[in-house]
Amino acid sequence: NRFLAYCRVATTADEHSKATPSSEGQWELLRLVQADLVNAGLVQADLELLEQGYLVANVPATPGLEHRPKLAFFAHVDTAHDFSGEGVKPVVHQNYSGAPITFAANSKL
Repeated sequence: NRFLAYCRVATTADEHSKATPSSEGQWELLRLVQADLVNAGLVQADLELLEQGYLVANVPATPGLEHRPKLAFFAHVDTAHDFSGEGVKPVVHQNYSGAPITFAANSKL
């Protein structure tokens, strides 16, 4: 699942960096999303990864509706340095009932 892969990328901000995005992990996530969009069929020419850390994807209209406007998606990674993004292990709860969720690895959650 792509979303779970995105969650696993350590994107913690570097509070000492003057760059935007501030960490290599943030660039890694942007490149991963960019590659997934290409693999999903979006033409590389319709994608632009800007030096400020924005990924812009222009999705053309459905064939036969080319006269309609394109759809644009903008992705920007911006995470806080207050919490670590290292070692994230996302958990999917299939058929979630609404009951409280507990985590064996961290009773504080």
